[in-house]
Amino acid sequence: RVSALRRACESLERAESHEDADLEKHMHHVHEKVVPAMAEVRRLCDEIERVVPADLWPLPTYAELLLMR
Repeated sequence: RVSALRRACESLERAESHEDADLEKHMHHVHEKVVPAMAEVRRLCDEIERVVPADLWPLPTYAELLLMR
């Protein structure tokens, strides 16, 4: 799972590094490449968060973030 997350993060970084002076082309790239890459990173993080014991998870969980004031 961690290896898959690392690969997904690398893929996201590559997708984010794309630049295009044409705003419409850039936004199309974001929609087609960046958003799906972000979703994959999120999916893998959620998966890992479910299997790591709470006392070993150093970050607030997604649920905790939603309930913070």
